[in-house]
Amino acid sequence: MQPSVLLEVALDVRNRPVSVARARCYSSVVDEHDVKNESATTGLRVEVAASCAEHPAVDKGGRFEELKARGLAETGFPHP
Repeated sequence: MQPSVLLEVALDVRNRPVSVARARCYSSVVDEHDVKNESATTGLRVEVAASCAEHPAVDKGGRFEELKARGLAETGFPHP
């Protein structure tokens, strides 16, 4: 966990541009008194990481050889 990120979010909660609920969007758990909850933040980040692992951010559409073959079939041109 990056404590500086949690501290920055806690300061944003204190200064009011970020709500307690919105702090969770930054994977940070802070209460209404800008108290940082490091153990809950760690737990939230583990939970978020696990859910992200199920859905990769990048889907390259298959292996490179498959992509080359599909490109040839679709365009009639070989991969350079």
